Amino acid sequence: MARKSNAQPLGAVIKELLRVYGLDKKLREVDVRVAWEKVMGATIASKTRSIHLKDGVVQITLDRGLEARVQLRKDKDQRLVERRAR
Repeated sequence: MARKSNAQPLGAVIKELLRVYGLDKKLREVDVRVAWEKVMGATIASKTRSIHLKDGVVQITLDRGLEARVQLRKDKDQRLVERRAR
């Protein structure tokens, strides 16, 4: 009797395991953190207090002195972070 094959691509299996164990959202948050440092640079990244991903929205807390300067670049930087985190 022939066996029925359940073969699946490894990438699909890993994605499913991450989803089942609830790690996919955490992995996405790590991707956003890495993208933030690449887009904003080491100086601003070092002045970043926290980065969280909540309901698909990136929430970033910066040291007070940087808030005004980063606000001016918000739209441009948001697009760059989103592109890099995909």
